[in-house]
Amino acid sequence: MLRVAVVFASFLVGINSANAVVCDKAQTAIADEYLVALQSDGAAVAELTARHAPFGFHHSKGRPANERLLFHGGYISNHDADLRTALWVSYRLTADDIENAEGRERVNCFRSDPRLKEDHAANEDDYKEKTYDQGHMTNDADLKDTFIEQLTGCRWGELRDLLVDDYMHEQKRVLIRKSKGGRTRTVSLSNEAIEFFEVTTQGRTLDEHMFPRDNGTPWEINAQSKAFFKVCGVADIPQPVRFHTLRHTYATEAILAGVPLSIVAQQLGHCDTRMVEKFYSHITPSYVDEVVQKLMPNLLDG
Repeated sequence: MLRVAVVFASFLVGINSANAVVCDKAQTAIADEYLVALQSDGAAVAELTARHAPFGFHHSKGRPANERLLFHGGYISNHDADLRTALWVSYRLTADDIENAEGRERVNCFRSDPRLKEDHAANEDDYKEKTYDQGHMTNDADLKDTFIEQLTGCRWGELRDLLVDDYMHEQKRVLIRKSKGGRTRTVSLSNEAIEFFEVTTQGRTLDEHMFPRDNGTPWEINAQSKAFFKVCGVADIPQPVRFHTLRHTYATEAILAGVPLSIVAQQLGHCDTRMVEKFYSHITPSYVDEVVQKLMPNLLDG
């Protein structure tokens, strides 16, 4: 689900690069030379893979021969020669990246990748066509892999209604003012989620929506569905995978990490552990074996 999260996060939280400075010919030549050299640099490729794709790469079924991994200075993309676009882009964004980007001038070096044949690459005319899928061609600075439902386990509606003021800075939690059933609860955050909210709320007014649309208004109730299904298609993940699946990912990973069921239930907003036990009984028997063998003491010793 990581790649779905990466691509869909760019749909939720984008950066406007309309005012970027255009590359000159010298800059373009240097950049092209760098990309060609990078592609064959085994050590650099290994470093980029460890940073931006620690869980490996996804290749579509049916025609992987038309796909090619392209390594860039700050991200990795999987290019489809037939579609002439990237099927996915993998990029790990950290708080340091965001801080270092403050005040930096954006440079627009839009051009065909020198590593691709001419008929395999998109060009500017493609972007003038309404039918051309521009959504996959996302600048690396616009991608965030800290996808918030996967980090918190919150429901879409809870995230949609979240205000900047709902991040409890001192307690390192988020306040869910109206959970399912009308209850109020707080969600404790992992270090990764704390880092995300610290950056996301910095310098903003408290009554703003945490994740607004570009025009500042909140998202509609079901606005996530269409975009998420589209992203699943890009990642070659069959339906009925839904946006809500990321909530299940959070719960499953928490259980596998050894978080007690009572805490997982509390994080998800359940009154007790019955729902957690019902929906996450799919945890593999081998995992149960590992936990028992690791944690169960020797009762006959001594």
